[in-house]
Amino acid sequence: MERGELERYRLRLKSIWEPNIEESEAASIIAGHLPMLERLDQVDGSSVALLDIRDFSYRFLTRSFRILSGLSRGELGKDPQQFFFSLIHPDDLTAVLFTTGEAFRFLDSVPADARGEYRLCFDFRIEAGPGHYVRMLQQTVVLEQDSSGIPWLILIVNDYSPVQDLTAPLRRQLVHTPSGRLYLFSPEEAQTAPPLSVRELEILGMIAQGYVSREIADFLSISVHTVNNHRAAILEKMEAENCFEAVTRAAKLGLV
Repeated sequence: MERGELERYRLRLKSIWEPNIEESEAASIIAGHLPMLERLDQVDGSSVALLDIRDFSYRFLTRSFRILSGLSRGELGKDPQQFFFSLIHPDDLTAVLFTTGEAFRFLDSVPADARGEYRLCFDFRIEAGPGHYVRMLQQTVVLEQDSSGIPWLILIVNDYSPVQDLTAPLRRQLVHTPSGRLYLFSPEEAQTAPPLSVRELEILGMIAQGYVSREIADFLSISVHTVNNHRAAILEKMEAENCFEAVTRAAKLGLV
């Protein structure tokens, strides 16, 4: 995943939630969670993280990523989120971004005091070693919100997926923990990745902002012919007659 793609992904999430909390208060709250996180981190095969969506930094990271062949947090570089995204199988990356964005939009629609009751679970392929992929199960929960009810701290727990068939499609569900009810993703949808590639999503997003093919080509350093091929593929996959219709349908799906 290129840096530009990650930044656009972060901007899409910030367009949903933009929390406001003083750093001193945030640090105090995080300190209160550390004992629980240390216990979770001892679970065999699991890795734990706290993501601060104010700046997309990890406020807690497991010492050793057992799923990733024991990779230590010191090996993650300056931007661990960028590093993790780079390990996701290219064919699963679009689905991961889509699933996270769609779940955040759904949670934004529920009462603030109920957001922590929902758990997003999805699995995908990630590179555990050079050319060696495993299926990882990721679970995310809204852990803290600011005084206005806007989430700012996300708990992430990663484990080996119980399904290690690398040919299986990405599976996902949003669970209301108290009731066990499933929301947002139907059983059929859970077996289907979103239709557009990362590049097609990127181009569709620029179309939605009013850019024409020449401007898109210049920005992405590709030819106009390539952009137009992507536009044709987008229309076909979205079953749309024109770009306006494609953008409208994508917006309803939370793709742009």
